[in-house]
Order: sequence, then C-alpha cells, then structure tokens
Amino acid sequence: METGWWLPVLFAYFLGAIPFGYLIGKYMYGVDVRKEGSGNTGATNVYRVLGAKAGGLTALLDISKGLIPVVVARMFFSDPKVWALTGAAAVVGHIFSVYLKFRGGKGIATSFGVGLGLCTGCALFAFLVWVAVASITNYVSLASMMAFLFGTLCAYFYAPMPVTLTFLFMFLLIVFAHRSNVVRLINGTERKTRMPWQKKRDV
Repeated sequence: METGWWLPVLFAYFLGAIPFGYLIGKYMYGVDVRKEGSGNTGATNVYRVLGAKAGGLTALLDISKGLIPVVVARMFFSDPKVWALTGAAAVVGHIFSVYLKFRGGKGIATSFGVGLGLCTGCALFAFLVWVAVASITNYVSLASMMAFLFGTLCAYFYAPMPVTLTFLFMFLLIVFAHRSNVVRLINGTERKTRMPWQKKRDV
C-alpha cells in the first residue's frame, strides 16, 4: 500500500458523513427528516417528506461526497486499492455519520458517486437498472439493491479486483441498511414511491 493511503480514506469518511439531507431539511425547510417518513437522512426520504426539489438537491450532494474523495484519491495515488478503500469509507461515513451519532442514510446516492469515480460504465449501468426496476415496481429499496447487484457483476468483468470488492461491499452494506425493507418486501407491506418522471397515479 502506498505511503499516506489513509489520508484520502479519512477525508472520505468525514466528507461522506456530512448529513446533507438533514441540513437541507433543518435549515431550508425547518424540518428534521429524522423524525419524518422512514427517519433517515437519505435523498429518498427527503424526497418523500419535502418534495422533488429538496430530494434532488440531497441526491446531488450525496453523489458528490462519494465521487469527490475517489477523484482526489486517483489524482494522488496510483494503487486501485487506495481508490477502493477511499470509496468504501465515504459510504460508511454516509450510513454511519459521526455527526449524527452514527445514524444516516442508506447509502444509495453516495455509493453511486463512488461508483462513478471507480468505474463510470458500471455505475451508469447500475443507474439504468435502478431506473428500470423503480419504474416497473415503484419500490426504491428493491431498485437500489438490484442496481448494485448488477453493478457488482459489471465490475467483476470490467474493473480491477479492488474496485469489484468495493462494489460488492457497497451492495452488502446497502442490503444491510435495507434489512427492514427486505422484510416488508417479503411480507408485501413495503411502501411504493411514485418516481418524479411518472404521471400522477396510484402506485
């Protein structure tokens, strides 16, 4: 491992831990999203509670805090293991935020940002899977897990092994974060969400 590898990893964790969804809700809308909806600070809950504008801004910022550390790591380090660890740290920071007593979001947007930095093609493929599954089922949780399952398979064929392992780690972490959603999916009680591009209708 290259000297100083831990610097971008540490940077990634503390940047990833910034709870943009909470900050947007609190200071732009006067709402604590931790007390509304699903109670997490991710873009999906912000979208459900505060609407498309707040949800979109949260998603953009959460993607950025996954992408930026990986880009920085790639600028200063040549070892894919450093890039991979940096990306993993950003997602861990988002889900287990030190600023919110180790609570946070479920890692989807931040993982997508990490994926863009590590293997852009696989991240875009995962996004297309997400759009397809979300549009067909209106289950954001299912779409998120399926997206990173297929993103991991893509990385296995087209990315270095450290990058593949980070995609796998993100997939497993996302499944862990969605464990209650998995139970509801099995029981048929999972909440459906109308996507912004869909016409108003019952879902």
